[in-house]
Amino acid sequence: MAQQDVLCSQATPAKLLLATLAFSPSGKRLACTTQGNAWIWNTATGSLEQTIPLTGLVITAPVEFPDETAILASRHYLIDVASQLKLWTYDGAEFSRSAGGWTFFGVTDGDKKPGSLIASRLPHPAAIDQLKKSQNDPSLWILKSGMTVKLNVAGINDASQRDKVQQSLTKSLRTNGCQVGPNGSVEVVAATEGPAEETVSFIARGTYKMQKYTARVKIVYQGQTVWETAGSNVPFGMFLKQGETIEGALREREKPDFTWFDRVELPKMIQKPSGGQGRGSQTVGQSKLTTAGLK
Repeated sequence: MAQQDVLCSQATPAKLLLATLAFSPSGKRLACTTQGNAWIWNTATGSLEQTIPLTGLVITAPVEFPDETAILASRHYLIDVASQLKLWTYDGAEFSRSAGGWTFFGVTDGDKKPGSLIASRLPHPAAIDQLKKSQNDPSLWILKSGMTVKLNVAGINDASQRDKVQQSLTKSLRTNGCQVGPNGSVEVVAATEGPAEETVSFIARGTYKMQKYTARVKIVYQGQTVWETAGSNVPFGMFLKQGETIEGALREREKPDFTWFDRVELPKMIQKPSGGQGRGSQTVGQSKLTTAGLK
């Protein structure tokens, strides 16, 4: 920091939209949240430790790292890092900040009454107790190691590529400890879409038109999509060979990118979605923050 030098850089697992970052209290972990996922890195080695699906959560505020074992996503959702369990919802705070092992919530009580600054150690005792009870509860999960998953590649437009896509996704699922079979309770659905005309812009290089092809994978449980990710042949940036033009390079890319299915990272665990409404329905437990404290 004194020399203001970049010592190293590392690619992120996916394109990050509205990403926020937080170090754990020890500085040994770095968390990042976006719409869709949370990622946890080991800061000593740079290795990616966890990819946590944030299915069902609306992420509108920065991530916090209140404890070495858990992250607080979007001010409300406490997620256990090791199990990926969406453990607790803390509702009622306008703001939150974590520092020194404490999380501070700013709580209001209307514009005519004074608000409060509530300090709490997270996870709080009730959440810790619930986490212990949940460790061996199979009813909480629809996807985890040891389960059987059904695979559907009928949505791949090019029939000659379906076997290759099936092999790629089967390998990914087996790497995660899952089996592939017709009796799976969840279904991994692969599809390709396009072409559709896309406008591509490059700084100081102008705007171009190209045909966009999208590759998509989603996980479906009882007719409900519980996780989804997609990629396309549209580049975020380009390195041109000598004598190559942007127009020519884009024309070369105008085809479906079936190799994306080799690279896509499927979640290792997905918590059973709740049929309830509201933030608290997405987690095992819920507390209300008021000016009097945590209830």
